[in-house]
Amino acid sequence: MSPEITSVRVRKVTSKSSVVAEVSYIIDDALILEGVRLAHTASGYSLRMPGKFHKQHNRFLETFHPITRDFYEDLLASAIDIYEEL
Repeated sequence: MSPEITSVRVRKVTSKSSVVAEVSYIIDDALILEGVRLAHTASGYSLRMPGKFHKQHNRFLETFHPITRDFYEDLLASAIDIYEEL
């Protein structure tokens, strides 16, 4: 059983990077997920999950990410649907 995405907010951004919007989700009316970025490249849309740069690992590590591909696709589709309506 996949968690239910109960609310999605999308805000367009203008930047020189591939990021086109910032996305916030409410999941199962119990969890708020903020800081997700919607990116658009030549290969299509993708999500960039929240995270931070860890000096110890010398790389960016996600602090939240979906475990299943199905849930990632649900998150992505809901963001794209709203973004394209803006």
